[in-house]
Amino acid sequence: MKNAQLKSSEARKDDFLKLAETSFLLMQRLWDAGDMAEIRKLVSTRLLSKLESDLIARGDRSNHTEVTQLNLKLASDFDDEVGSVVSVKFWGEMREEIDAAAERFEDIWHFFRVNDCENSWRIDDIRIVV
Repeated sequence: MKNAQLKSSEARKDDFLKLAETSFLLMQRLWDAGDMAEIRKLVSTRLLSKLESDLIARGDRSNHTEVTQLNLKLASDFDDEVGSVVSVKFWGEMREEIDAAAERFEDIWHFFRVNDCENSWRIDDIRIVV
């Protein structure tokens, strides 16, 4: 039984990391497009407010993100009676201008899900480390 539980736990972890990777890449595309309607579906209201301010500050400048190398790992997870929080460390290289050299990045993204709702995971915070 313990092996089955461990395998199930590892499978859930792998599934979550796939979701996190998909969310990361999707957010890059949506941010480049300035698509706040779609971003709204993926993030908390707190993060949405910050991103809206950042998009206004970006103005008419275009953004073109190309992720050239992406690594990720589970940084932490926490469950309580309210919900679950999972932090994922992303690192690698990306460029944000077409002709620019790829630069190293490191982010910590915090995902949350409320227990008593049927909501999916949402991105609650993005911390840029490098």
